[in-house]
Amino acid sequence: MLQASKVKQKLRGGQPVIRGFLRFPDPGTAEIMALAGVELIILDQEHYPFNSQEIEKVVRAAQIYGAECMVRVPNSEPARVAQVMESGAIGVVVPHVESRAQAMEVVNAVKYAPVGTRGFCPITRAAAYGMRLSPEEYAQFANEQTCIILMAETRRGLEALDEILTIPQVDGISIGPSDVSASYGYPGHPEHPEVRAAIEEGQKKVAASGKALCVQAYDGAAARRGCALGARIFTVGSDVQVLTQGFQALVQSMRQAEREFEEKGAGQP
Repeated sequence: MLQASKVKQKLRGGQPVIRGFLRFPDPGTAEIMALAGVELIILDQEHYPFNSQEIEKVVRAAQIYGAECMVRVPNSEPARVAQVMESGAIGVVVPHVESRAQAMEVVNAVKYAPVGTRGFCPITRAAAYGMRLSPEEYAQFANEQTCIILMAETRRGLEALDEILTIPQVDGISIGPSDVSASYGYPGHPEHPEVRAAIEEGQKKVAASGKALCVQAYDGAAARRGCALGARIFTVGSDVQVLTQGFQALVQSMRQAEREFEEKGAGQP
């Protein structure tokens, strides 16, 4: 609450930010992610069931260990975005943005006047309940420190990037390969030459604009490719990925040991 955003500072300085997605609304998991060094935790409200109380608990837990939170909301509905922002999250990630007009709807929902049209209440958790700054000071602080990341996930979204990237309040762009491939008529095939070319062109535009390009960096090779593209936000995975992949690896290791034991036993007289 009322602390200058380290994520915003790093993005303004051209420094990389490590982010992870949280799919289960569990504060303990957020604490573990923060302790592990994840700097930006994205609460996935688009695909998983986060309510307002759960969001606030997760945001509080992450802040204890120095991480910051954003929420991937299902849409830019002003009331929904406002509730997210009042929890103390530093901003929102908005999917399926396809025009400058849509992008401006997000800006209006996140920022207070005179920048946007967000409903003003200076005694929320985000405002330290009104006990640290005057209303005027808080409005200015929030407008400076809040963060907006938009997702270009369709052909129309990629084609609108030139206009979207002119909006000063947009901090970063994430391009969703799976949805882009479907919008080009090749669902499940982001490697298709036409899809790959469109994504690469979009990534170049974002990097050249000075906005933060968001990329997946699930391993060292992917992280290096992201660096070469000029990316500044690197997604290292999610709680669901860590659990599924981790337990699958553990079970497979156990099954392999079991097979080896049985084969060894079968070969004895």
